[in-house]
Amino acid sequence: MEEMTRLPDPYINQDYIVAYPQGTNDMWMGNPLAPEATYPDDRPFIINLLDSLEDTLCLGKSRTYITGFSNGGGLSGLLSCYPPALEWVAAFSAVAGAYYMTPTLPYITMFDLGECEGDRGRRGRVPFMEIHGDADMPIAYDGNNTRAEGVSGPSTVPVLEWLERFAARNSRNASLAECAAQEQRYAEPSNVADEDESKGKGSVVKTYWYCGAEKEAVVGYQVTGLGHGWPSTVPLDSGLEGFRLGPTTWNASSVLLEWFTRFSLSRR
Repeated sequence: MEEMTRLPDPYINQDYIVAYPQGTNDMWMGNPLAPEATYPDDRPFIINLLDSLEDTLCLGKSRTYITGFSNGGGLSGLLSCYPPALEWVAAFSAVAGAYYMTPTLPYITMFDLGECEGDRGRRGRVPFMEIHGDADMPIAYDGNNTRAEGVSGPSTVPVLEWLERFAARNSRNASLAECAAQEQRYAEPSNVADEDESKGKGSVVKTYWYCGAEKEAVVGYQVTGLGHGWPSTVPLDSGLEGFRLGPTTWNASSVLLEWFTRFSLSRR
């Protein structure tokens, strides 16, 4: 993940400590294919990890953020409805997030509008960003997860529907104005020095929601030509590129970090 995201790279990040937790058998809860476990709920593990990092690295709770890729993005979505995480995390995000309709735990859902209302009442709006390729087959933008060989994967919530429901959750708080959607279509500025295979790939449809005074409390990037991968200008090994379908003209990590800086929590 470090190679893919480049989040610790000083060219991208000079301000934040980055931690890469790993799920059992490289899977997190929410994935219907995850193996059975004695303690299958990964959310307390993430909170315990944050507590440990605070103790050992003197971290504060005002500017802590969570992002994840694929199944890890789905875990970020689950954490955004988890009360202890709402006490810790200022904003959540996902890249190629997998929002499975059939969870591994029967009491955990990611698409029930009523699931988070009581927990969010004290927080107000919860920021969330999703970056997703329109050519992603394992976790398709429209939720139709049919592999190239014709084998269907577990169903996921369509990305735009996930974001719409997330914005609806934010707006259902009585103290907030209704969240209104806006859409922009544009090519991200290229920072690729030479002509190469990434040139021209990575234009986006950006949808964001005004939630009260927050212009982009919920925002989604639908990336043209991107497969199942993390947008970046750096080529990866052939195995990863077989899913990602090549580099892009911009770095998702830079976009995420800039967006994260807009949000902070009051010290608790």
